[in-house]
Amino acid sequence: MFLVLLFPILIYFGYGRGLKTNNKEKINYEERTGHRKKTDYEKKSNYKEKHDRKLPADSRPAVVNAIMKGRMGIPTMDGFTATFMDLANRGYISLRNLEPEEIGSSDIPESEPEDFMIELNHSIYYKDKENLSELEDFEEDVLHLLKDHASERKVSWRELRMKLDSRMDFYQFITAWSKKVQVHTEIDRFFKSTGNRYMNRFSRGVLISAIVYYIAISGYFPSDEFPQVSRINTMTALIGIWGFVMTKNSGMFVKIFGRWTPEGNLYYERWDNFKEYLTNLSTLKKMSS
Repeated sequence: MFLVLLFPILIYFGYGRGLKTNNKEKINYEERTGHRKKTDYEKKSNYKEKHDRKLPADSRPAVVNAIMKGRMGIPTMDGFTATFMDLANRGYISLRNLEPEEIGSSDIPESEPEDFMIELNHSIYYKDKENLSELEDFEEDVLHLLKDHASERKVSWRELRMKLDSRMDFYQFITAWSKKVQVHTEIDRFFKSTGNRYMNRFSRGVLISAIVYYIAISGYFPSDEFPQVSRINTMTALIGIWGFVMTKNSGMFVKIFGRWTPEGNLYYERWDNFKEYLTNLSTLKKMSS
Protein backbone atom coordinates (compact mmCIF):
# COMPACT_ATOMS: atom_id res chain seq x y z
CA MET A 1 0.00 0.00 0.00
CA PHE A 2 2.88 2.35 0.82
CA LEU A 3 4.52 1.63 -2.55
CA VAL A 4 1.23 2.15 -4.40
CA LEU A 5 0.86 5.59 -2.82
CA LEU A 6 4.53 6.62 -3.07
CA PHE A 7 5.31 5.65 -6.67
CA PRO A 8 2.78 8.04 -8.35
CA ILE A 9 4.15 10.93 -6.26
CA LEU A 10 7.70 10.14 -7.38
CA ILE A 11 6.57 9.92 -11.02
CA TYR A 12 4.70 13.22 -10.74
CA PHE A 13 7.71 15.13 -9.41
CA GLY A 14 10.21 13.31 -11.60
CA TYR A 15 8.47 13.33 -14.97
CA GLY A 16 5.20 15.21 -14.63
CA ARG A 17 4.14 18.61 -13.27
CA GLY A 18 1.65 19.29 -16.08
CA LEU A 19 2.35 22.57 -17.87
CA LYS A 20 5.54 23.34 -15.98
CA THR A 21 8.91 22.70 -17.53
CA ASN A 22 12.48 22.98 -16.39
CA ASN A 23 13.22 26.74 -16.20
CA LYS A 24 16.81 26.31 -17.33
CA GLU A 25 15.73 24.29 -20.39
CA LYS A 26 13.04 26.85 -21.17
CA ILE A 27 15.40 29.84 -20.96
CA ASN A 28 17.99 28.08 -23.13
CA TYR A 29 15.34 27.25 -25.72
CA GLU A 30 14.00 30.83 -25.75
CA GLU A 31 17.53 32.19 -26.21
CA ARG A 32 18.19 29.82 -29.13
CA THR A 33 14.93 30.71 -30.87
CA GLY A 34 14.92 34.42 -30.06
CA HIS A 35 12.06 34.22 -27.57
CA ARG A 36 13.20 35.88 -24.38
CA LYS A 37 11.72 34.89 -21.05
CA LYS A 38 8.66 37.04 -20.32
CA THR A 39 7.81 38.57 -16.97
CA ASP A 40 4.60 37.63 -15.14
CA TYR A 41 3.09 40.96 -16.18
CA GLU A 42 3.87 40.35 -19.83
CA LYS A 43 2.41 36.85 -19.67
CA LYS A 44 -0.86 38.31 -18.44
CA SER A 45 -0.98 41.24 -20.85
CA ASN A 46 0.87 40.21 -24.02
CA TYR A 47 -2.31 39.06 -25.76
CA LYS A 48 -3.34 42.74 -25.83
CA GLU A 49 -0.31 43.68 -27.88
CA LYS A 50 -0.87 44.32 -31.55
CA HIS A 51 1.35 41.52 -32.87
CA ASP A 52 -0.49 38.92 -30.79
CA ARG A 53 -3.67 39.56 -32.76
CA LYS A 54 -2.16 37.31 -35.42
CA LEU A 55 -2.03 33.53 -35.21
CA PRO A 56 0.88 32.43 -32.98
CA ALA A 57 2.04 29.73 -35.40
CA ASP A 58 1.35 28.43 -38.90
CA SER A 59 -0.46 25.29 -37.74
CA ARG A 60 -3.57 23.66 -39.09
CA PRO A 61 -6.61 24.00 -36.78
CA ALA A 62 -6.83 20.25 -36.23
CA VAL A 63 -3.16 20.13 -35.24
CA VAL A 64 -3.59 22.98 -32.74
CA ASN A 65 -6.63 21.19 -31.32
CA ALA A 66 -4.71 17.91 -31.02
CA ILE A 67 -1.85 19.57 -29.10
CA MET A 68 -3.89 21.93 -26.92
CA LYS A 69 -6.99 19.86 -26.16
CA GLY A 70 -6.37 16.36 -27.48
CA ARG A 71 -4.75 13.34 -25.93
CA MET A 72 -1.23 12.49 -27.11
CA GLY A 73 -1.75 14.39 -30.35
CA ILE A 74 -5.16 12.84 -31.07
CA PRO A 75 -7.71 15.57 -31.91
CA THR A 76 -11.17 15.93 -30.43
CA MET A 77 -14.34 16.41 -32.50
CA ASP A 78 -13.70 20.16 -32.22
CA GLY A 79 -10.65 19.53 -34.40
CA PHE A 80 -12.83 17.96 -37.09
CA THR A 81 -15.28 20.89 -36.93
CA ALA A 82 -12.39 23.38 -37.06
CA THR A 83 -11.03 21.68 -40.20
CA PHE A 84 -14.46 21.91 -41.79
CA MET A 85 -14.69 25.65 -41.01
CA ASP A 86 -11.11 26.24 -42.17
CA LEU A 87 -11.94 24.70 -45.55
CA ALA A 88 -14.78 27.20 -45.84
CA ASN A 89 -12.45 30.05 -44.83
CA ARG A 90 -9.95 29.03 -47.53
CA GLY A 91 -12.59 28.80 -50.25
CA TYR A 92 -12.74 25.05 -50.81
CA ILE A 93 -16.36 25.01 -49.67
CA SER A 94 -18.92 27.74 -49.04
CA LEU A 95 -21.67 28.08 -46.46
CA ARG A 96 -24.92 29.94 -47.10
CA ASN A 97 -28.44 30.28 -45.81
CA LEU A 98 -31.06 27.97 -47.27
CA GLU A 99 -33.22 29.24 -50.11
CA PRO A 100 -36.98 29.47 -49.38
CA GLU A 101 -37.67 26.35 -51.46
CA GLU A 102 -35.00 24.43 -49.56
CA ILE A 103 -36.41 25.17 -46.09
CA GLY A 104 -38.62 22.45 -44.65
CA SER A 105 -37.58 19.86 -47.20
CA SER A 106 -35.92 17.78 -44.48
CA ASP A 107 -37.62 15.26 -42.21
CA ILE A 108 -35.60 16.46 -39.23
CA PRO A 109 -37.73 18.05 -36.45
CA GLU A 110 -37.97 21.83 -36.15
CA SER A 111 -36.35 21.68 -32.71
CA GLU A 112 -33.00 20.96 -34.38
CA PRO A 113 -30.42 23.80 -34.65
CA GLU A 114 -30.73 26.24 -37.55
CA ASP A 115 -29.80 24.65 -40.85
CA PHE A 116 -27.49 25.94 -43.60
CA MET A 117 -26.28 24.77 -47.00
CA ILE A 118 -22.76 23.47 -47.71
CA GLU A 119 -21.53 23.86 -51.29
CA LEU A 120 -18.29 22.49 -52.70
CA ASN A 121 -16.21 24.67 -54.98
CA HIS A 122 -16.97 23.75 -58.62
CA SER A 123 -13.36 23.03 -59.57
CA ILE A 124 -12.83 21.05 -56.35
CA TYR A 125 -15.88 18.91 -56.99
CA TYR A 126 -14.92 17.91 -60.54
CA LYS A 127 -11.08 18.06 -60.51
CA ASP A 128 -9.80 16.82 -57.18
CA LYS A 129 -6.07 16.31 -57.55
CA GLU A 130 -5.31 19.50 -59.48
CA ASN A 131 -6.74 21.75 -56.78
CA LEU A 132 -5.83 19.99 -53.54
CA SER A 133 -2.04 20.31 -53.59
CA GLU A 134 -2.03 22.79 -50.68
CA LEU A 135 -4.11 20.52 -48.44
CA GLU A 136 -2.84 17.96 -45.98
CA ASP A 137 -4.12 14.40 -46.35
CA PHE A 138 -6.54 14.71 -43.41
CA GLU A 139 -8.01 17.89 -44.93
CA GLU A 140 -8.52 16.11 -48.25
CA ASP A 141 -10.36 13.35 -46.38
CA VAL A 142 -12.90 15.86 -45.04
CA LEU A 143 -13.49 17.20 -48.56
CA HIS A 144 -13.95 13.67 -49.92
CA LEU A 145 -16.39 12.94 -47.11
CA LEU A 146 -18.46 15.98 -48.08
CA LYS A 147 -18.28 15.05 -51.76
CA ASP A 148 -19.51 11.50 -51.06
CA HIS A 149 -22.65 12.88 -49.37
CA ALA A 150 -23.26 15.90 -51.63
CA SER A 151 -25.75 15.88 -54.45
CA GLU A 152 -24.91 18.32 -57.26
CA ARG A 153 -22.10 19.82 -55.16
CA LYS A 154 -24.29 20.70 -52.16
CA VAL A 155 -25.72 19.15 -49.00
CA SER A 156 -27.50 20.73 -46.05
CA TRP A 157 -25.90 20.56 -42.60
CA ARG A 158 -28.92 18.72 -41.16
CA GLU A 159 -28.90 16.17 -43.94
CA LEU A 160 -25.14 15.60 -43.65
CA ARG A 161 -25.28 15.16 -39.88
CA MET A 162 -28.23 12.78 -40.17
CA LYS A 163 -26.36 10.62 -42.68
CA LEU A 164 -23.17 10.55 -40.63
CA ASP A 165 -24.95 9.77 -37.35
CA SER A 166 -26.76 6.81 -38.87
CA ARG A 167 -23.70 5.16 -40.39
CA MET A 168 -21.15 3.08 -38.51
CA ASP A 169 -18.42 3.81 -41.06
CA PHE A 170 -18.23 7.43 -39.85
CA TYR A 171 -16.69 6.14 -36.61
CA GLN A 172 -14.10 4.29 -38.67
CA PHE A 173 -13.52 7.45 -40.71
CA ILE A 174 -12.94 9.58 -37.60
CA THR A 175 -10.57 6.95 -36.14
CA ALA A 176 -8.46 6.86 -39.32
CA TRP A 177 -8.68 10.65 -39.69
CA SER A 178 -7.46 11.20 -36.12
CA LYS A 179 -4.43 8.99 -36.74
CA LYS A 180 -3.48 11.09 -39.78
CA VAL A 181 -3.73 14.28 -37.72
CA GLN A 182 -1.62 12.66 -35.02
CA VAL A 183 1.20 12.08 -37.53
CA HIS A 184 1.23 15.80 -38.37
CA THR A 185 1.30 16.96 -34.75
CA GLU A 186 4.78 15.52 -34.05
CA ILE A 187 3.69 15.40 -30.42
CA ASP A 188 7.13 14.27 -29.18
CA ARG A 189 8.48 17.73 -30.05
CA PHE A 190 5.98 19.35 -27.70
CA PHE A 191 5.20 16.86 -24.95
CA LYS A 192 7.11 14.12 -23.14
CA SER A 193 4.85 11.31 -21.90
CA THR A 194 7.60 9.23 -20.27
CA GLY A 195 6.07 9.58 -16.81
CA ASN A 196 2.65 8.50 -18.05
CA ARG A 197 4.13 5.40 -19.68
CA TYR A 198 5.86 4.47 -16.43
CA MET A 199 2.66 5.09 -14.51
CA ASN A 200 0.65 2.96 -16.93
CA ARG A 201 3.09 0.05 -16.60
CA PHE A 202 3.09 0.40 -12.83
CA SER A 203 -0.73 0.35 -12.71
CA ARG A 204 -0.84 -2.81 -14.81
CA GLY A 205 1.77 -4.41 -12.58
CA VAL A 206 -0.20 -3.47 -9.45
CA LEU A 207 -3.40 -4.95 -10.92
CA ILE A 208 -1.74 -8.25 -11.89
CA SER A 209 0.12 -8.49 -8.57
CA ALA A 210 -3.07 -7.85 -6.59
CA ILE A 211 -4.91 -10.62 -8.45
CA VAL A 212 -2.05 -13.12 -7.97
CA TYR A 213 -1.61 -12.13 -4.33
CA TYR A 214 -5.34 -12.44 -3.62
CA ILE A 215 -5.52 -15.93 -5.15
CA ALA A 216 -2.34 -17.08 -3.39
CA ILE A 217 -3.37 -15.80 0.06
CA SER A 218 -6.89 -17.25 -0.24
CA GLY A 219 -5.51 -20.61 -1.39
CA TYR A 220 -2.76 -21.12 1.18
CA PHE A 221 -4.27 -19.34 4.19
CA PRO A 222 -7.98 -20.23 4.66
CA SER A 223 -9.86 -17.46 6.48
CA ASP A 224 -11.40 -19.93 8.98
CA GLU A 225 -7.88 -20.78 10.22
CA PHE A 226 -6.34 -17.34 9.77
CA PRO A 227 -8.84 -14.60 10.79
CA GLN A 228 -6.57 -11.75 9.68
CA VAL A 229 -6.60 -12.99 6.08
CA SER A 230 -9.98 -11.33 5.38
CA ARG A 231 -8.49 -7.92 6.22
CA ILE A 232 -5.47 -8.58 4.02
CA ASN A 233 -7.73 -9.64 1.15
CA THR A 234 -9.81 -6.49 1.56
CA MET A 235 -6.72 -4.32 1.27
CA THR A 236 -5.49 -6.38 -1.69
CA ALA A 237 -8.84 -5.96 -3.41
CA LEU A 238 -8.72 -2.18 -2.89
CA ILE A 239 -5.22 -2.04 -4.37
CA GLY A 240 -6.40 -4.15 -7.34
CA ILE A 241 -9.34 -1.81 -7.93
CA TRP A 242 -6.97 1.16 -7.80
CA GLY A 243 -4.73 -0.50 -10.42
CA PHE A 244 -7.71 -1.27 -12.65
CA VAL A 245 -9.05 2.30 -12.48
CA MET A 246 -5.64 3.81 -13.22
CA THR A 247 -5.07 1.43 -16.15
CA LYS A 248 -8.56 1.95 -17.58
CA ASN A 249 -8.32 5.76 -17.37
CA SER A 250 -4.64 6.18 -18.20
CA GLY A 251 -5.50 8.66 -20.95
CA MET A 252 -6.96 11.09 -18.40
CA PHE A 253 -3.63 11.37 -16.57
CA VAL A 254 -1.35 12.05 -19.54
CA LYS A 255 -0.83 15.73 -18.72
CA ILE A 256 -0.49 15.01 -15.01
CA PHE A 257 2.34 12.50 -15.29
CA GLY A 258 3.82 13.98 -18.49
CA ARG A 259 5.43 17.35 -19.15
CA TRP A 260 5.75 19.91 -21.92
CA THR A 261 9.10 20.37 -23.65
CA PRO A 262 10.52 23.92 -23.78
CA GLU A 263 9.20 24.23 -27.34
CA GLY A 264 5.85 22.79 -26.32
CA ASN A 265 5.59 25.06 -23.30
CA LEU A 266 6.17 28.12 -25.48
CA TYR A 267 3.71 26.82 -28.10
CA TYR A 268 1.07 26.25 -25.43
CA GLU A 269 1.56 29.66 -23.81
CA ARG A 270 1.31 31.54 -27.12
CA TRP A 271 -1.88 29.77 -28.23
CA ASP A 272 -3.35 30.11 -24.74
CA ASN A 273 -2.66 33.86 -24.80
CA PHE A 274 -4.24 34.10 -28.26
CA LYS A 275 -7.31 32.25 -26.95
CA GLU A 276 -7.48 34.68 -24.03
CA TYR A 277 -7.31 37.59 -26.47
CA LEU A 278 -10.17 36.17 -28.56
CA THR A 279 -12.39 35.42 -25.57
CA ASN A 280 -11.82 38.77 -23.82
CA LEU A 281 -14.63 40.91 -25.25
CA SER A 282 -13.47 44.13 -23.62
CA THR A 283 -10.02 43.77 -25.19
CA LEU A 284 -11.51 43.03 -28.62
CA LYS A 285 -13.59 46.20 -28.42
CA LYS A 286 -10.54 48.27 -27.53
CA MET A 287 -8.43 46.82 -30.33
CA SER A 288 -11.19 47.27 -32.93
CA SER A 289 -11.90 50.90 -31.96
